[in-house]
Amino acid sequence: MRKDVEGNGLGSVSIDTPNTRITVGTRYRMAVKYTAGERGLHAGGVLRFKLPGLYLGYSRPLPVDCSRAGVGLEVSRLIPVVKGKKGFEFGTEDYLFVTIKDESLVEGDTLSVDYGADIMQRHTAAPLNAQVWKVEVAVDPDGSREAPGSGFYLIKNAPVMDFVSDRAFYMELTIPSSTVGGEAFDAVVRLRDRYHNLACLYTGTVKLFRGMPEEAPSMAEYRFTPEDRGVHVYKDIVLNRIGINRVFAMDEVSGLFARSNPGRTTAQKTQYGVYWGETHCHSCMSDDSSAMNDLIPRPSGDYEYARDRSGLDFCMVTDHVEDLSDEEWEETKKTAAEYYEPGRFVTFSAFEATFQPSRKNGDKNVYFMEDNERRVFSGTTEDLYQDLKKRITRVMVIPHLHVPTNWDRHEPELERVVEVYSHWDCGVSPESTPPFIPGDGRPEKHYVSHALEQGAKIGFIGSADHSLGPSRRRFLVAAEQPQRGARCRLRPVAYAGGGLGRSVEPAHLRHDPGKDSAGVRYRRQHHGRRYLRA
Repeated sequence: MRKDVEGNGLGSVSIDTPNTRITVGTRYRMAVKYTAGERGLHAGGVLRFKLPGLYLGYSRPLPVDCSRAGVGLEVSRLIPVVKGKKGFEFGTEDYLFVTIKDESLVEGDTLSVDYGADIMQRHTAAPLNAQVWKVEVAVDPDGSREAPGSGFYLIKNAPVMDFVSDRAFYMELTIPSSTVGGEAFDAVVRLRDRYHNLACLYTGTVKLFRGMPEEAPSMAEYRFTPEDRGVHVYKDIVLNRIGINRVFAMDEVSGLFARSNPGRTTAQKTQYGVYWGETHCHSCMSDDSSAMNDLIPRPSGDYEYARDRSGLDFCMVTDHVEDLSDEEWEETKKTAAEYYEPGRFVTFSAFEATFQPSRKNGDKNVYFMEDNERRVFSGTTEDLYQDLKKRITRVMVIPHLHVPTNWDRHEPELERVVEVYSHWDCGVSPESTPPFIPGDGRPEKHYVSHALEQGAKIGFIGSADHSLGPSRRRFLVAAEQPQRGARCRLRPVAYAGGGLGRSVEPAHLRHDPGKDSAGVRYRRQHHGRRYLRA
């Protein structure tokens, strides 16, 4: 993975649009203008435009105009490979390439892309994710791909668009999965738009009830303000009835309604509580994330969103180790240490090793018990595991099945859990959708079913592996208390086939509407020293 760099004397970029603040999913029009700099742009040179929402559909060529007569233009979503470089690294679908033919551009010449000129074209829709977006233009001045990174230099000072959430469309309400009768706990209400973004401008009043609103009196009430950005934590909520309980929320004006996840209320505190979190997410320090949108948060932003807005109990930021500088690895460890709050919010220093470019043994997420460990930057899977075995009591590895995993090299001491589900879909068996296709040198038998056939005893989990900023997807453990080193029983929220253990009652689980929270089918128990040991 390679980061692009900014170049000098390559020109400037500007946008002409009625409004730079646009609601997600709506249609809009924008002209993006490139002005050539002192270095010009030679025949054969290429401009790369990163246009927000282009992925939603591109049925006809976009209008592109050049101020210099006689210049031929070739417009495409694809670009030929030159010296092994494709002009982009991560398959993002928002790039448009314009190749200069016949003549060269000199300083002051302009080239404009009219984005959204035809209102019948679907590609004029704004992105569906609320985000701040750089309208990025990059230049390969002569078509040689000599620039570091993808072969393109970034134009400095890219203009920015702000895509904001739509009005509130539905409501979410979550409570702890384990509570004690008569003791106060927090309940979290979130308002979301039709695209699942937080409805940040919502200003309604939401009441909480112990039963259906028409049957029970209100036990809490709050009027949202724009400063809440669609989320509020209700303090000092109390349930007295022993057993499985739910809490209900309602905006009586708009009619928005939510029923919480089921929570088990006991007369006394039990040995194990149920906690929720995320084990695989990225910040802008991962190159694939920054390629999609380099304005997404750094690790601190992921932790703050997980703790304060998703209401999670633990989170691990797993940026690609190949992308991290020494300073960024130090930031990773320092941030994990700063956000670790025993009893409230658990973090781990972690990274994802992808072993570019072949990735023939699969991607591995590595988690450390302490925040003073060194990273393993280069080498092979064997080199990584030989290093980690020297600190076996302080580390855990979770293979990530987006890339085929070589189960002939399974290390049970390190790999006690495998991530079988993420936004990439399922990796349980060859019947999974979609199936994974091995590349050159990758193993044919790479699914979890192949590991089980070989006698592996391993727990299953589901995680997000998102690259677009903080996530709300969840992974579940039952632990003595939320802190590093607590004894725990693993209860993953993911599809899991096979008979690896007895099932867990659905009534004990917090529901997440994300499709990667399909249910719980098994659990394994381990009285080890580390918090996430299966």
